[in-house]
Amino acid sequence: MLIYQLLHVDISLGTALGSRSSRLPAIPSLSIYSSGLRRLAGLLLRADPCRRLSVQQARSILQVLLWGPRQELFARSKKTLRLLQSWVQAKRALLLLQLAEKAAGGEGSPGLEEWLCCQYFKEVTEHSLYQATQALYTP
Repeated sequence: MLIYQLLHVDISLGTALGSRSSRLPAIPSLSIYSSGLRRLAGLLLRADPCRRLSVQQARSILQVLLWGPRQELFARSKKTLRLLQSWVQAKRALLLLQLAEKAAGGEGSPGLEEWLCCQYFKEVTEHSLYQATQALYTP
């Protein structure tokens, strides 16, 4: 429901829990995150509590939306653990380079978003990334 509220779509708890995900109010496509947020809302509002996402799974999906690979990566290459491992290694190297350039330029210490991104890339594995992208991008 928080996703809907953040995107200015009015929905009540009764409506959310009483509906099937296909009948939930539409989330407007205003950004590259809209379809992922729509998918996440549907997974969180499943009628069967046993099939709903856990908080950890929702967190992983949100992190993929922010910093993870886009669905287009899997349109060009088959999703494998090796592909995801290479992607994570490349992103870690680019993040380190970005932070070093910022420090060398005298721009000061990293901000909150950069710190959260560093935490994500410190913890993410190709296995956790595979699970999150599977939930997010598989119909």
